[in-house]
Amino acid sequence: MRTVVSGARAQSQIPASVRGSLFVVGMTSLPSRLRGAVPALRSIASQERRPDRLLLSLPQRSAREGRDYELPAELRSILQEHPWMEVNWLEEDFGPGTKLLGALQWLNANNAGGRDHDVLMVLD
Repeated sequence: MRTVVSGARAQSQIPASVRGSLFVVGMTSLPSRLRGAVPALRSIASQERRPDRLLLSLPQRSAREGRDYELPAELRSILQEHPWMEVNWLEEDFGPGTKLLGALQWLNANNAGGRDHDVLMVLD
C-alpha cells in the first residue's frame, strides 16, 4: 500500500534535513522498449515536484538483446525539452541494476553538486 500526499501537506511531512537534498531519479530500459519510456518521461516532467535530475542510464550495448542502443527521435526531443533529464551512457550493462548503479556512478562522477551525500533508494 502506498500513501500519496501532495502540496503543502507533503512538504510538511518531509523532514527538513531532506527538503534541501538533491532528488535524483534513475531509470533504464532495453533497446526494444526505449520508445515506451517517452510517456513515462512526459508524466514525470508534468509532476508538481519533479526530480532535480533524471538519469536514463543506458549501456552502449544491451547484453540481453545483443544490440546497440539508438535513441528514438521522440526520446531525443523530450531530452532537449527538459535539460534536467539526460542519458547516462555506461560502458557495462548491469541488467536491471543499471538504473541504480548508473545513478550512483553519475553521483560519484559529478560529486552531486559538491555535497556530501547519503543515498536513499526506493526500489519498485
